[in-house]
Amino acid sequence: MLLTNARVVTPAGVREAGWVRIAGDRISGVGSGPPPPDAPTCHELGGRWLVPGFIDLHVHGGGGHAMLAWGGGPGWCGRAV
Repeated sequence: MLLTNARVVTPAGVREAGWVRIAGDRISGVGSGPPPPDAPTCHELGGRWLVPGFIDLHVHGGGGHAMLAWGGGPGWCGRAV
C-alpha cells in the first residue's frame, strides 16, 4: 500500500508532498516527491499530516475520571490500555 500527498513527519523534519509505503504490517519506505510506481494500492491523503510509526499512548478515564484513581497506580493504567 502507498499513502501519497501527505505532510510526512520524520526525525529529519517534515516532508511536504511526501509518501509512505507499507508492506504487510511494516513501514517499508518514506519519501517525498513523485511516489514509487510499483505500489499495488494507492491512497491520496490530500495534504493531511502523517506521522509513520507514532503510537499515541495518551488516554483518559471513562466518564472523565483519572485512570490512576480507579486502579491504584501506574501499573493498572498500563494494563487498562
